[in-house]
Amino acid sequence: MTVDEHRMPAVLATIAQIWAALLGSCPERDSSFFEAGGDSLTAVRLLARIRRELGIELTLTDIITHPQLATLAALAERRRAVADAPADPEPVITAAGRHPVNANQAARLMRARRALAAGTGGWNTTTSVIAAGYRIEGDLDQAALSAAVATVAGRHDGLRTAFSPDDFTQWVVPGAVVRLQTVAAGGPPLGELATRPFDLGAGVLARFLLRRVGPREHEFWFGVEHLVADRAAVRILLEEISQVYRAAVTGASPPGLPEPLPNHAVGYLEDRYCASAAGRRAYDWWARYAGDRPLWPALDYPGSRQPRGDEWEHGVTHRVEIEPDVVAGLAAHARQDGSLWLLVSLAALIGAVAERTGADRVPVLVPIGNRQLPGTESVVSFLTTNLALDVPGLREAEPLDALKQVRELLVDALTHAAYPAQRLIRELTPQDWGHPRRHPILYLDLDSTVACDLELAGCTVTDLPEPDGAVGLGIWIWMRAAAGGMRFTLRHPRGYLPPEESAELAQAIRRGIVRLAGALSRGEHR
Repeated sequence: MTVDEHRMPAVLATIAQIWAALLGSCPERDSSFFEAGGDSLTAVRLLARIRRELGIELTLTDIITHPQLATLAALAERRRAVADAPADPEPVITAAGRHPVNANQAARLMRARRALAAGTGGWNTTTSVIAAGYRIEGDLDQAALSAAVATVAGRHDGLRTAFSPDDFTQWVVPGAVVRLQTVAAGGPPLGELATRPFDLGAGVLARFLLRRVGPREHEFWFGVEHLVADRAAVRILLEEISQVYRAAVTGASPPGLPEPLPNHAVGYLEDRYCASAAGRRAYDWWARYAGDRPLWPALDYPGSRQPRGDEWEHGVTHRVEIEPDVVAGLAAHARQDGSLWLLVSLAALIGAVAERTGADRVPVLVPIGNRQLPGTESVVSFLTTNLALDVPGLREAEPLDALKQVRELLVDALTHAAYPAQRLIRELTPQDWGHPRRHPILYLDLDSTVACDLELAGCTVTDLPEPDGAVGLGIWIWMRAAAGGMRFTLRHPRGYLPPEESAELAQAIRRGIVRLAGALSRGEHR
C-alpha cells in the first residue's frame, strides 16, 4: 500500500485495506472516498466490512461528512470508544413457508387491497416494475450471459417469491425459475415487454430479455417487480451478473459472492431494529420532526387539479439536459463532497416549487437505497427509505445559504434514516398509509453515478433511454448524471398540471441548478 500500514493505528490500517479492496486503489491519509471512485453502493459495502471486521457501527452520513480516510478512521475510533458495537444479527428463520412482508412491501400490498376493493384497479395499477435497457456492442457470449443470469437469479429468492394481499405474507415458489429469454427481431420493443406487470402469485418476479439487433450488437433489458427490489438491489443484481460473466469468458475462478439473506429476512431485521434502543431514538426524532404537521400537505400549482379516472395511469413527461460545463463544475466539487449532487438538486427543486406556488415550506420525498440494517448489504429486496422532508421555501436565500439549510436538514434526516419510512407513516399518519391516491406531492430520485451498472467483459455496454410508465405520484423528478452532462426527467399524472406549467417548472429547476453551480464555481463554496 501507499500508506505505511506498520506505522498506522489498527483502525486506520484496516479501513485502508478495505478501501483498497473495494476501490482498487491504495489511499493516502487525506484521500477522499468519493474522489477515489466511491459511490453510495460502494459506501454501503465499506460500512458493512467495517462493521464485520472492526465491530464499529458507522452510517452513510458519516462517510458523506467524513470522506477522507484519516477523518473517517478517527471518527471510527471515537465511535468505538463511546458506544458498544452492535452484535451480529441473530440467525433468522430460513425454512420454507409463509413469512411476513417488510414495511415497504406491506404498504404496497395495502395500496393494492384498497384499490381492488374500490374497483379502481388491480396489480397493474398498484405495483410497478423497475426496468432498464442496455445496448451491447462486441462479441457477446450469449451462453455465458444466460448462465450468469441463471446463477444470480438463483441466489436471490425474492425473484422467485409470491405475495398475498389478504394476509401480507410471502413465500418462495418451489420450482420457479428466472432465466434469460431470447426475443426474435420484429416483435414489440423490449422496453415494453420488460415493463409488463407480473402475476404476484406465480413466483416469477423478474425477467431478462435479449435481442440481436445487428451482426455484433444486442439489446439487453430487465424488469423486476418493485415489491422485491429497489435501485440498490438492481445494482447488486447487475454487478453480480457482470462478475459471473467476466469469470466465465476469461476462464477465471467464479467470484466469491457473499451469501445473501433471503428476502423475507428483511422484515425480521426491521422488527429487531425498531424494538432496539437505536430504533426508538430514530423514531422519536422523526416524531418530533413531524410534530403536528401533515407529512405532505398539498401545494397550489397554477392550473393544478386532482386527476380523474385513468389519468393517474398516464404520465406527462419532460426531459431536460443540463449543460456539460455546469455539470463539470459540480463534479469537481462533488469529488470532495459526496452529498453535493443531492444538495444542489434538492435546493434547486425546492426553490423552483416555492417560486411557482408561493409556498413558505415545500414537502419533498427523497428515497435513499437503505442498506444500513446489519446483514442487508447484499440482499435483493425493497428496502428504500423515503425521507419525508419539509424544507423552507428558500425563495429569498442566497445560493450558499440555501445549500447550508438543505445540508443541515439532510444530515439530520440521514442520521435517523434506518427507521423504515412506511412504519413511520403507519404510526404517525395511519390515514395515509397504503392509500392508493394519497402520495407526496414531490418525489426526488437522484442517481449521481455516470458509469453503466452493467459491464460485460470484451463488450461495450451503454444505457438505453429509460422507459415511460404509469405515474402514481404527484410530481416525480429523476435526476441522473450522464457522461459529459446531466439530465433529469419530470413526470406527473395527466391532468395533474397543465403541460405548459410542468414544462416551466422543469426549466425553473434547471435554472436553479445553473445558479447554484455558478455560485460554487466562483469559489463561494465553504
